[in-house]
Amino acid sequence: MILLPSSYKCHIQEYAQDAMAYVRHYGRPDLFITFTCNPAWDEIQQLLLPGQSQGDRHDITTDEIDDVVCVEIPRADVDKDLHAVIIKNEIYGPCGAPNSNSPCMVDGKCSKKYHRAFTANTITGDDGYPRYMRRSTEDGGNSLAVHMQNGVINVDNRWVVPY
Repeated sequence: MILLPSSYKCHIQEYAQDAMAYVRHYGRPDLFITFTCNPAWDEIQQLLLPGQSQGDRHDITTDEIDDVVCVEIPRADVDKDLHAVIIKNEIYGPCGAPNSNSPCMVDGKCSKKYHRAFTANTITGDDGYPRYMRRSTEDGGNSLAVHMQNGVINVDNRWVVPY
């Protein structure tokens, strides 16, 4: 039997309740990934600002997340099969100005927050969730032409769903 401090149990209970709420709202996940590291590592402690805990800095405790989660259009000349799967299944919309009748549009905005901003590196957003690396075409990202009812739209990494 392992005894945990009561504060640790409270956090675990909160996380479990959050996870159940996500499942109720979004449905059962296809993939569940957890990242674990030791928050006492010197490399982490040295990067914390005064008053911060490791929970405030997801960018330093999950700095290898880009090896697991990607939100970019893969290059067809590097991996033709992956490129085909991603452009078929992981491009969101487009919605917004190119398609204002999309079901995700609420009060003139995408309820799923697409298109996302370009980000040179994965960072923690203001809401505590990761903002994954999404490179612009100028920074080495890719784009493609999507044929829609009202014409052809150039889509870049801002429209990719994490995979």
